Amino acid sequence: MTFTAIDFLISIPVSAALIGAIVLFYKKTDRSTTPIGCFIGCVILFWFVLCFVSGVSKKKQEIAESHFVKVTLVSSRETIKVPKSEFVGNDTVYRYRKGVYKNDTGKDLVKYSVKYTKDGSDTNKPIGLLIKPNEYFYWNDNENSFMFRLPPNSTSVTYKSSYGKSHQLDYTYLEFLDYADHVANDVNIVGYSKE
Repeated sequence: MTFTAIDFLISIPVSAALIGAIVLFYKKTDRSTTPIGCFIGCVILFWFVLCFVSGVSKKKQEIAESHFVKVTLVSSRETIKVPKSEFVGNDTVYRYRKGVYKNDTGKDLVKYSVKYTKDGSDTNKPIGLLIKPNEYFYWNDNENSFMFRLPPNSTSVTYKSSYGKSHQLDYTYLEFLDYADHVANDVNIVGYSKE
């Protein structure tokens, strides 16, 4: 569990007030304690107050952030927070997703997957998704996804299945994102014509 400086600043006076109330209670009821018992009790009380304050502040932060979607800008890879209310129409699918990107390049982009087989038999042209400027799209940023790189001629196909050797696949997909005018001849892009 991580605590912020604000959590400590709130917990100290609250704990001091509670400890003061307990001390007054002990004085009024003529009870006595040992110094080590008081110290241990104060530490335990402070810990509970700190955990409570931290939990409340994290919950408030989660509620405040639940109205936003983290969006990564393609050109700078900077992550910004966009209000969910901006995702209307077809873009409503991005309100609750991670890995949302925005095409802020000012140019048309194409997202496409290339199938690689062990024997190199697949020669079909990939089909690309056209992404206009200022459009949102989903991008799974992992070791099989590449931005602004040409697909290699071949890649090792080492896809393993958890269902056993008989269910292993002899192909894999790599995902690419590039400017539309860089891939127009190699990819079937629906609704795009190279000028």
